Amino acid sequence: MTSVGKSTFIDRLKSAELRQRFGIPDGYIAITPISGLDTLVTGPINTLVFHYDLLRPFGRPVQSHGRDPALHLLSSAEKITVITLFNSAEELVKRKSKSETTIDPASRHRILLKMYRNSEFLDSWYEAWFDEMQKYASSTVSSLHVRTNDNYDIVADHNEFRRILHQGADANSAPTELIRDFFDSREHG
Repeated sequence: MTSVGKSTFIDRLKSAELRQRFGIPDGYIAITPISGLDTLVTGPINTLVFHYDLLRPFGRPVQSHGRDPALHLLSSAEKITVITLFNSAEELVKRKSKSETTIDPASRHRILLKMYRNSEFLDSWYEAWFDEMQKYASSTVSSLHVRTNDNYDIVADHNEFRRILHQGADANSAPTELIRDFFDSREHG
């Protein structure tokens, strides 16, 4: 999710305590799909932290996680721990507003700012992400939902996850036609 706190989380992994909590050993490599895939060393990598924005397909030609070539990297992993970061709609809007000062009103980021207020939009993207991660279930040793607050709380209960995610959201806050058009484009991907 854009502005959820992925970069901050990865930066805080410099703390041995946080790494230990999430089972990430010293000597890990962190990459992003944009800059890191081409720079990966050849051969085995013991621990790779894959900095992936689950909204990466939104408004882009790939349109779905299943069509994103960056995720194919996961199929080569022997063991996967999925750490899905999330926060409330209210916090996402606050962070997105803070990070975007001068944006074109029709830009992807401006649309996301509106869509973050919509619980249906948030639910659909997280569910699409969880569905995509099922493809890697045989390699997945752990799947954690982590709230990006000061404590990085692990939220195991799906209902609690949704309750937090929906805080500050309103199902009628984004234009219905924008949501419909977007979902229609995903069905064809």
